Amino acid sequence: MVVHRFSHHEPQVIALIEGMRAGWASSDSARLGDSVICSRIGTMVASVAVRRWFELGCAEAGWLRQVQDPHISRAVDELHRDLGRAWTVDDLARVAAMSRSAFAVRFRDLLGRPPVAYLAAARIELAKQMLAHDHVTVTEISRRLGYGSDAGFSRAFQRHEGASPARWRAARRQSRDHLV
Repeated sequence: MVVHRFSHHEPQVIALIEGMRAGWASSDSARLGDSVICSRIGTMVASVAVRRWFELGCAEAGWLRQVQDPHISRAVDELHRDLGRAWTVDDLARVAAMSRSAFAVRFRDLLGRPPVAYLAAARIELAKQMLAHDHVTVTEISRRLGYGSDAGFSRAFQRHEGASPARWRAARRQSRDHLV
């Protein structure tokens, strides 16, 4: 969230921060409790930012519930740490310390899709970020994300995005050039 938009949506938080900043600027030394106050303000600003992010529809479905479930959260975190790994539902269930069937059901309930579909979507999102950089080849992206071949990666990308990686990159480049 851009700061000026944040100040528009949450003016009371900005007013509090500005008041604190003015108080600190007028003081030559740290006062008792300053570090605690800073910590609390940071927590509050982060909480408000996450709430706004969620309210504005930026969060994926099930995001908050997933974060609150330690088993599923652990598996999702591990999956994102190594998207190129050949993950199976069994692997993820083991990370979550759950049975395969219980994990698959809870994952789908919380995130709205099966683990394998979530993995595929996460890989494509990372591929799009990588494709935005012209110096990263499709072959390199394919290998980093664990696809057995460029053709397999291209098919998965096309299925998800409606265009091949090369066409998607070219369209992005063209739209970026029009902005300049």
